[in-house]
Order: sequence, then C-alpha cells, then structure tokens
Amino acid sequence: MTELAIDRPGLFQSIVEAFQRFQKRQTKRAEIAALGTVETKLVAQDVGLTESDLVALTAEDEDSASLMERRLADCGVDIKSVNPILLRDMQRCCSQCNSKRRCAYELDKKPKAAAWPSYCPNEQTMAALAAAKCH
Repeated sequence: MTELAIDRPGLFQSIVEAFQRFQKRQTKRAEIAALGTVETKLVAQDVGLTESDLVALTAEDEDSASLMERRLADCGVDIKSVNPILLRDMQRCCSQCNSKRRCAYELDKKPKAAAWPSYCPNEQTMAALAAAKCH
C-alpha cells in the first residue's frame, strides 16, 4: 500500500504535465488557424518551411527536437558549427519522427545494442557531420 502512495504523486504530476503540453499544442494550432491561409504561407516562408510542415510542427512539443541536439553531441558535433539551414531541416525531421521514445531511452540508457541509426531520419546527415568534423 505504501508503494502506491509513493507512485501516485509521480503519476499525477505526469498527467498534469501531459495535459499542459496538450494545451500548449492546442494553443499553437489555434494561433496558426487564426492567421488564415495567406499569413500562414508567409510565416512558413519566413522560417524556411512549407505550410504543411509548419502546421505539422505546431502539433509537436516545444522541445521535440532536443533529442537531435543530444544525438549531435554524442556524435561529437557542436551544434553551433552546423549550417543553420541544415540544422532547421534536421530539427523538422526530428520533430516529426515517430521514434522519440525509443531515441530518448537509448540516449538515457546507452545500451550496447542501440539501434538508433536504423530509425533516425537524420542518421546519414549526423554521420556526415561527424565525419566532416574529423577531417
């Protein structure tokens, strides 16, 4: 019985945080929808995205590309050295990746049989950046 009492605050906090993230995504979606088609296209162009990519990114958490930054660091690549246009594209790919949970687990636990290259949409780009760093 004591274990349940200990776990409940953590579970409740997780639920609250998930709901808060959901509310933020809903707010971003509403803001994009309120812009209208012309304005949405202009905003997308300003940040170097397609309109559909901009709308898709509003469905993601604000830190959805943070795993990419951790992967780059693990590969020995300084994020400041990456071309901003390339970095933005990598962030877009990472934000839309369906393997975030697996990626986070592998980054945190660092298992010997990590399989991140097989599912990472940025694997080839990261490998090229790591190789370029060595030359």
